[in-house]
Amino acid sequence: MQIPFYVGCYAPKGQDSLFECCLDTQTGAVSLTHACREVENPSYLALSKDGETLYAVSETQTFENESGGGFASLSCKDGFSVYGQSATHGTFPCHILLEEAHSLAFVSNYGGGSISTFHLSPFAAPRLDDVTQHAGHGPNAERQEGPHVHSCTWVGEHLGAADLGTDRIALYTVHEGTLTPDGSISMPAGSGVRHFVCDVNRADTLYAACELTSEVAIVKNGGGSWQVAAQVSALPHPVAGNTCAAIRQTADGRFLLVSNRGHNSIAVFSCTPQGLSPLRWIDAHGQDPRDFLLLKNFLLAANQTSRSLSIFKFNPQTAEAEFCQTVSFPAAPVCVAAAEKNFT
Repeated sequence: MQIPFYVGCYAPKGQDSLFECCLDTQTGAVSLTHACREVENPSYLALSKDGETLYAVSETQTFENESGGGFASLSCKDGFSVYGQSATHGTFPCHILLEEAHSLAFVSNYGGGSISTFHLSPFAAPRLDDVTQHAGHGPNAERQEGPHVHSCTWVGEHLGAADLGTDRIALYTVHEGTLTPDGSISMPAGSGVRHFVCDVNRADTLYAACELTSEVAIVKNGGGSWQVAAQVSALPHPVAGNTCAAIRQTADGRFLLVSNRGHNSIAVFSCTPQGLSPLRWIDAHGQDPRDFLLLKNFLLAANQTSRSLSIFKFNPQTAEAEFCQTVSFPAAPVCVAAAEKNFT
């Protein structure tokens, strides 16, 4: 069986930066089938539910001579064709959350410390509707001098925005595309929350990857208030300069995986009502695994600095991984995306 997936890379406009690949689920072989060079630094991707439209940010400081990055929509049926690109009006956009039921996309602007809300239309460039600005800072003077929105994820009916710069997950109600502040979740000072996932089996639990402290924060909702219940190291031992990046839970909710840049590993935890139990650390077989994906009993890790994609067979019953191969890329891969129906 051949399963398509997509890889976004840091590369300037005019060079191949976005790739369509195919995974052979019998052999683990990966082939690169199409490439696109019209989107600069597509560091995060999101695929429509029908699998025919791919969305990509341009993680840049300027876009079309304006301050901020870009947000593109592309046809990915039989190759790439760009429908259009729009300015985010926030620098270095780095994450996309689609809400296709209401034709919306929420783009996180790391440098700008803001959320750009876009309206989506078929076969057209996304239309910017609003920009929600964060404010504040954290104790890490180098990394938390101001707000740095790194990702958005749904927390029940609220939109949650992870702000690395201010150590909080801001909560918003969303009505007809308008974001209204409705509280926040305080994270440990200096932890630098990056991405988070809500437990698929427990509505009162979420797990947050804390980039600056290389920890996973377990956050619980008791009596309507979210509080950090525990912090678990993502490392087997201290590693100078390590930073956490991606965090994903298996579809059945039994396991949680977190990538480590520096230790160059994927940490695997067992999820229980009592918390997280570390099981193992998978050698990434590459340097700085910024993103990874669990796809049809395979684990794909995008290694930014070594410009490679590591392929593993993944056992969904035990969360053990068997290394298959690395695939070299002409640019630095930093995001992997595929249709949700193929997730493990």
